[in-house]
Amino acid sequence: MKELKNFTQSFKPASYSERISRLEELKRIVETHEADIVTAINNDLNRSNYETLMAEIYPFYKEINYFIKHLKVLMKPHKVKGNIATFGSKNYIEKRPYGFVAVISPWNYPFQLGLVPIVGAIAAGNKVILKPSEISTNTSNIIVKLFQPLQEFMLVVDGGVEETTSILNANIDYVFFTGSTKVGKIIMKSCAENLIPHTLELGGKSPCIVENSANFTVAAKRLVWGKLFNAGQTCIAPDYVLVREENKEKFVETLITEAKKMVAKKERFTKIISQNHYNRLLQLLQGEENNFIYQQKIEEEQTLGLTILSATKDSAIMKEEIFGPILPILTYKSAKEAVELSHSVCKNPLSLYVFTNSKQDINFYSKHILSGGMCVNDVIMHFNNDYLPFGGVGQSGIGSYHGKYSFDTFSHARSVLVNLNSLRFDVRYQINDTLIGKLKYFLTK
Repeated sequence: MKELKNFTQSFKPASYSERISRLEELKRIVETHEADIVTAINNDLNRSNYETLMAEIYPFYKEINYFIKHLKVLMKPHKVKGNIATFGSKNYIEKRPYGFVAVISPWNYPFQLGLVPIVGAIAAGNKVILKPSEISTNTSNIIVKLFQPLQEFMLVVDGGVEETTSILNANIDYVFFTGSTKVGKIIMKSCAENLIPHTLELGGKSPCIVENSANFTVAAKRLVWGKLFNAGQTCIAPDYVLVREENKEKFVETLITEAKKMVAKKERFTKIISQNHYNRLLQLLQGEENNFIYQQKIEEEQTLGLTILSATKDSAIMKEEIFGPILPILTYKSAKEAVELSHSVCKNPLSLYVFTNSKQDINFYSKHILSGGMCVNDVIMHFNNDYLPFGGVGQSGIGSYHGKYSFDTFSHARSVLVNLNSLRFDVRYQINDTLIGKLKYFLTK
């Protein structure tokens, strides 16, 4: 691709004023065309306007405002202590941009999951290449159109596998990928072959554990909200519920009550992004009819109603991330068994949700389940705080971002030592076999 080749020919780290100017220009474009962007996203997903504003547009503004406010401090070199070996020198860490950063984004939040990482990469002084998903075509088209004038520092490449391959084979210095584990492995392999540092924001079956001391009404409300938001097409959606065996009947009754209330209030139901994805969800439900606890009927094309069902760890629906408005309910007898069930489904989920009013429960699950993030008595909301790093671990990803953590992700932390010691005496020249033992305390302090 000639356009890509030209863009990656030369790089110069952006100054503070250039970074601020670029962020402000990016923000101006989005503010000017906000209504058009919302329309494009909703044409892809049939979302309610408020969901799109809350999940796509406002997080972008929040991230960009954070950097406009804090960038000067983030860019300052950070002084660190020296030791006897570096006596007389100044030691500090400076954050340097990698150069050309490629952001490969998914279709489920087609604007936010592309533009929020872009903001961090630009704030860190990089030039950026964005490859939006070819599945969310309306959003991709408007992103290409709106940001075309920014090619001094930002290039949008439309297309599919071929274009992604071209980007990975170009003169890229860092890759940021959000998407499925399957594709993430391909991206990681390509990065490994070229020794390109990378961040992978993947999925994972995020468990929701409902303990004895939980407020069942609160748990049910927040669970249903999390499953219905974007029709469950959210990487950190509660994937399945683990409830104590003796509480299942009571909790399911509460869950159905809250589900009916929530469904009745919905003005519009987000559609499944494509016919293929819709068919995949229908296949997951095949043969499970006898296990249905609640099923909402929606007579709209490519739209699936909330479905709650009983399941076991061996159910077909537990073998892959659901990514739709389907909520399996599993039971456990002890906290230890809940952990074992979680590990058997996914060792490192992207998120861990625990509903409990017991500090002992919180400590136990936090200690025994290593997840990317964790919410107690809530779902999804940890994503909304710029002061918390967001990312996966192990199976659910590598690296994190948001706010300061985006700046760190898209910067190389370079160690710098400036030796101002011009004295004739320098301890390193005096060391020999006789002295080395006597100096051990000082040299290892």
